[in-house]
Amino acid sequence: MITTSNTAANSTNEFLIFDDANQWDYKVKSPLNLDAKTFGGTGLASLCL
Repeated sequence: MITTSNTAANSTNEFLIFDDANQWDYKVKSPLNLDAKTFGGTGLASLCL
């Protein structure tokens, strides 16, 4: 299961993606384009500790 949420800044151009260690242990902040309905990035650093 993958979960998404907005950031604390409530930005319209980035959001959080994480899986709560269901498959992989990662949490990343990803660029978001609402007009194009796309998201993605390269070299996104995991925010998991």
